[in-house]
Amino acid sequence: MRFVSIFLLFSLLLENRLDAQTNSNKLSLQDNIFELNIHATNNSYKFNTKPVINNNKKDAKKFICLFGGLNTNGWSVGIGFGKKKNEKITNWFNISLSEIKDDKEERIKPTSYEIQGYGKPRPYIYGKQNYFFPLNIGCSQQRLLLKGLISPSVNVSLVYGINFSLGILKPYYLKLKHSDNGKLHIVDEKYSISNSDTFLNRNNIYSKSNFTNGINESKLIPGINMLCSTQFDIDTFPLIRSIIIGVGVSNFLHKIPLIIEKKRNSTYFNFIFELNLTFSKANH
Repeated sequence: MRFVSIFLLFSLLLENRLDAQTNSNKLSLQDNIFELNIHATNNSYKFNTKPVINNNKKDAKKFICLFGGLNTNGWSVGIGFGKKKNEKITNWFNISLSEIKDDKEERIKPTSYEIQGYGKPRPYIYGKQNYFFPLNIGCSQQRLLLKGLISPSVNVSLVYGINFSLGILKPYYLKLKHSDNGKLHIVDEKYSISNSDTFLNRNNIYSKSNFTNGINESKLIPGINMLCSTQFDIDTFPLIRSIIIGVGVSNFLHKIPLIIEKKRNSTYFNFIFELNLTFSKANH
């Protein structure tokens, strides 16, 4: 319900913004179309707004894509710059930042009472060792394959791309309880072999630490991301602009330690299903 509320509010705000731009002498939408993409993968759901191409000869040649995601395994934000090469091909340059989380993460609500001077206990992820944020920079291409499939309003395109990924690996910190001569005190700590018994003992965990802890200890892990999908452009429906089905894969130079007691992976696969929802149509 919270996602639906965000979606409806975002739609209303964008439509109001587009109406204001249309009536302005300085800004003109002309034949640009903005849409909302909802991505559903094997472990994520996200949305984004971006211009799309219609079949009118007056279509713009350049596009800007702003996108953000709400995922079951994190989030993603980014920007894309598109340029129409010809009637069949559009090239995109994309920059995005996302988060990869383990699909078995267990969110625990602390049972400790609040200790003065250490703040209210916050939920934590049991056994989590690191955050992982891939920064993707690369290109993709949209190529029209079949025009007017089934009916004149249905087109089929192939979308494929490759990105350079720079993964940011940041330690996950917890507030752990320690007793010194009968006096209790709280210490922010990341996981290590020497403190594994304390870090993995729920009775010793007071709370999740602030996100800023450990930023200066972050490491960079390079990798590559590839995607390939089939896009069905549908002009018949007032909202649904296109449907995309495909697959994506990310591979990093080293295995990523996300959860302490789980197998580390360097490769992540995603099966992609997308519905593109049009916010506003171009004025002609």
